[in-house]
Formats: sequence, C-alpha cells, structure tokens
Amino acid sequence: MAPVDAEGNRKPPSQPRPGLDKALVPGRPAGGRACRYYGLNDKNPLHLATSALLTPAQAATLAEGINVGSIAPGKEGTCPADEGSVDTLTFVYHTGPGVGITIRLTGCQFVSNGIVSSEYPSAEVTGQLSKLLGTQH
Repeated sequence: MAPVDAEGNRKPPSQPRPGLDKALVPGRPAGGRACRYYGLNDKNPLHLATSALLTPAQAATLAEGINVGSIAPGKEGTCPADEGSVDTLTFVYHTGPGVGITIRLTGCQFVSNGIVSSEYPSAEVTGQLSKLLGTQH
C-alpha cells in the first residue's frame, strides 16, 4: 500500500528529485509502475486493486500528458465525495531518484507529486491508464 500520513492520507514517498517544483514529472522517465487502489466503498478498501509495469515509451507518454496542465502548490486535505480511490504512478530514471504521482479519482480530482499539483489529467492520460489498469468503478 502507498505511504500514509498521520491522518491516513496516502502520500508519495519523499522525492528529492530536482525540478519537482517546476513540473509534476521532471525530465524523461525510463519506465515505472502504475497502480490503482480501491476506495472506501470497495470490497478491499485502500488496498491495491491492480498494477502494471510501464515501458519507457508508456512512461514518457504519461509524463508528457501529466505535465500539460498548469501547476500550483500541492493540495492537501479531504474533499466532498472523496471515497479514497487513487491511481499512483512511480516513474524511474536512468540516474537519480524516481518520482511518485498520485491521481485522486473522486472528490477534488487532481494530480500531485507531493510538491505541486494540477487539475485532473486529460482524457488522453485517463485513457492510457484505463488501458493499463482497467476502467475505474
């Protein structure tokens, strides 16, 4: 399961990669993993539902799509109708630390790297995630 803070909110791992304040996914990732976690209303709340490895091409395409939106300082807290389901993306690089991304699927839908956030990803990104992880329910 993804790391959580004292209130039980899932957080990406600490990320010292340079550029996290300028882009959700800085640089060009070499691969990674996509995961979907069940929400509170599912049969196994907050547990891993499915995951998939990302090829270099898939990682690059997802990173480019996620970086399209404008960014703002990270959002925190809870939102109405947020039942806790999230997709997480962990990007790896040939050198240096990786980057963790959280995509909140319900409530205040947004994308965050823990430093900055953006609006819910484009239909292109959500379509790619649906191909990798299945449709969200």
